[in-house]
Amino acid sequence: MILKKFILLVFLLMLVKNEVLADSSIDVLLDEGKDYFEGTNGKERDYAKALELFLVAAKQGSPLADARIAYMYQTGIGVTQDY
Repeated sequence: MILKKFILLVFLLMLVKNEVLADSSIDVLLDEGKDYFEGTNGKERDYAKALELFLVAAKQGSPLADARIAYMYQTGIGVTQDY
């Protein structure tokens, strides 16, 4: 019985850790994308790289990444307008 509880506890801790890592990886993608978009923190301004990072974050479920991508398309920054 104790072994079953231990295994369950380890499993739950792994799930929580994976969730935290997923959230932090989205934050890293957003931060890196913003740095490339603005040309800050030692990054050269690179709209294509920023868009690429925002798209990865958006695929992971980030609404902020969705908003940043929408802004890029709305303003035509770093993307080809197609309308």
